[in-house]
Amino acid sequence: MPEDTPSVVPNPSVFVFAPSPLLTVTIECAPDGSDELHVHAGGQGVWIARMAATLGAEATLCGVFGGETGRIVRHALEYEGISVRGVDTSGANGGYVHDRRGGERVPIAQVDPTVLTRHEADDLFALSLESGLCSDVAVLGGPHSDTTVPPEMYGRLARDLHAMGIPVVADLSGPTLTSVLAGSPTVLEVAHDDLIEDGRAASDDAATLEQSMRRLAEEGARNVVVSRPTWCCPESTTAPTPATRFCTREPSGRP
Repeated sequence: MPEDTPSVVPNPSVFVFAPSPLLTVTIECAPDGSDELHVHAGGQGVWIARMAATLGAEATLCGVFGGETGRIVRHALEYEGISVRGVDTSGANGGYVHDRRGGERVPIAQVDPTVLTRHEADDLFALSLESGLCSDVAVLGGPHSDTTVPPEMYGRLARDLHAMGIPVVADLSGPTLTSVLAGSPTVLEVAHDDLIEDGRAASDDAATLEQSMRRLAEEGARNVVVSRPTWCCPESTTAPTPATRFCTREPSGRP
């Protein structure tokens, strides 16, 4: 009898919405004291896609690319093994130059990405929806600038993907966070300081942040993850460590 052929489980596929990938240039000090230049693709969506690829997933990043910076960013992503689906823009990608030769990160220059035209934004949404529907999970990363894409695009994208059974993970803050809640994301991750800055939490104590998490669940998020440098319960005798808090909304909608 022929031997059974072992089944091969394909790697999970992850779609990452990254509307404004950045070109990052960092000046470092080499071991011999000379200067080093490090040029990479950057931005929240890029970091998410890079992590997914490192963990073994088939990562596809969807974003906008234009100008000299856009060409370099796209090539850098493809060089890292990240599949890129891009919309060409008449503008240019943003970027920054930082100097770390003294041990601290010192900004030298920063350029915001160009605001998309209506047609470019429509093309980005259509391409992102198509890419998300072909993936096992969709991750929505924030834009580098609040004016790059309309915040409501996040809510539309989350809602349409959710309607087609695609799990949606959102790592957002500000207007894009508010928008994505209408799309009932499967998981919403937000940093505690962003909650405070957005006026969703009055302080960084655990009880206040947990109340904010429950409100986010009531507004639409199915699961909420809040990250904070330390979570330390009053009764704990151990040193606080970096961690997260979780809040899950029951199917009935009650957190």
